Amino acid sequence: MDEWDKYQQSYAVKIPDKENWKKFDSTALIKEKIMENRGGLTSVPCQWSGCSFKQVKGSAYCVNHLWSTGARA
Repeated sequence: MDEWDKYQQSYAVKIPDKENWKKFDSTALIKEKIMENRGGLTSVPCQWSGCSFKQVKGSAYCVNHLWSTGARA
């Protein structure tokens, strides 16, 4: 889990392997949820220097750069 942040949404995920739960990486699932919550992608390239991925709606950045800014919802 990420650190608690009252401004960000939290998620619960059923982990498929209870023995190795510490190794489970939920990053891809949360990035999918970020895009879903914001309505998908635009046709405009990300504004991050050198990035050609498409912006997430309502943002100037692609999901990877939006994630790197700390966005989780």
